[in-house]
Amino acid sequence: MYHADFVAEVVPGLVLVASTFLAALSAFRVVRKPTRGRARSAMAWILGFVVGVFATALFSITIGGVANSDAPVADSGLLGAFFGPFIGILHGKWCRPIKRRRRPLELSEGAPR
Repeated sequence: MYHADFVAEVVPGLVLVASTFLAALSAFRVVRKPTRGRARSAMAWILGFVVGVFATALFSITIGGVANSDAPVADSGLLGAFFGPFIGILHGKWCRPIKRRRRPLELSEGAPR
């Protein structure tokens, strides 16, 4: 019976980590697209939040019955769905390659003088 108690105690943390990861991953993928746009970060957060909420619902339905009756399974999942996109956006902006500046035409090596 000890193992069943352990699983029941771990389920809220598992839902938290899974919903945070899925929300961050979807936001990261939107931010890393090469297209430009002013509202890309906002769209990434909204998409990450929606994916996190769906992941929370899916995990609450499938493994929520294993948890204790007073365990905050949905609460921890919604917490992950809220903060996950911020993590994904920050990671996506941090990993972005450095943009090269264009050299003026008169300074380029192949330009006629």
